Amino acid sequence: MRSEWEANRAIDRYADLVRRVCMIHLKNHADTEDIFQTVFLKYVTGTTEFESEEHEKAWFIRVTINACKDLLRSFFRSRTVSLDDLLEQPDQVPEDHREVLEAVLALPDKYRDVVYLHYYEGYTGIKSYKKVIEAVAPFVRQAAEYARERGVKTCSENHGYLLQDSARMLELFAAVDHPNYGFLCDMGNFTVVDEDCATAVSALSDYIVHVHAKDMLVRSGMNFDPGKGYNLSRGGNYWRGTIFGHGNVPTFQILSAIRKSGYDGYVSLEFEGMEPVLEGVEIGTQNLQHMIKVIGEGQRYV
Repeated sequence: MRSEWEANRAIDRYADLVRRVCMIHLKNHADTEDIFQTVFLKYVTGTTEFESEEHEKAWFIRVTINACKDLLRSFFRSRTVSLDDLLEQPDQVPEDHREVLEAVLALPDKYRDVVYLHYYEGYTGIKSYKKVIEAVAPFVRQAAEYARERGVKTCSENHGYLLQDSARMLELFAAVDHPNYGFLCDMGNFTVVDEDCATAVSALSDYIVHVHAKDMLVRSGMNFDPGKGYNLSRGGNYWRGTIFGHGNVPTFQILSAIRKSGYDGYVSLEFEGMEPVLEGVEIGTQNLQHMIKVIGEGQRYV
């Protein structure tokens, strides 16, 4: 439970923001006040520890949007007002901006929220992976604890450009710091950020709770663009998925390291190649099973 001083500070800082976001979604004064009370009651009675003012602002925006969406799904909601009422809010929009705001409000939800928050609220989001970790770690920890009480293991996969690197993933796991949160190891994805896959997997091996066996073809960015099917890595190299065992990912070396780390769980084949799907899955499965068999027998080479 937060103090009266904390509640008043939050209202002074975020009241107008919450009301405007509500009106963008609800177009209704009465519903806006209901959601306003809901959001600040959740804040006052909550226990979320905010890492920064940016984290706190992001929390208010997300909770408000979610509360509005929940209300809009309600069968009993029927009160609406015109767009003119929406435009007559405490921070009134200049006459020459009304047409632009009307166009923004007419956008689909997923675009409207982003455009409105950026241009009318000055919200620019989080600009670095360290800030992202600071923002998401408390919520990931809450999800991990909630799942533990229900016998479900939680994990994050190395994926994308922002938090793909092994060093960044290690920072995420350290920040979350929960025994029910681990690493879904995709052995091929590290090529997307130009990191050696075997080195990256070894660095994260203590956190592995599941494995995706995936292979990639990689071509140097110093050469010409291979064309359709290839993607650019963060450093400008070319990559695409292929049949497991046919690419440049050191798959056997990685599987051996994973086994040596003590992991004895499931390994799932993941195929994202351009080859015929059934053929790719069949050959990839055969290669994966053969590698696991050889490793299990203690042999060094396939």
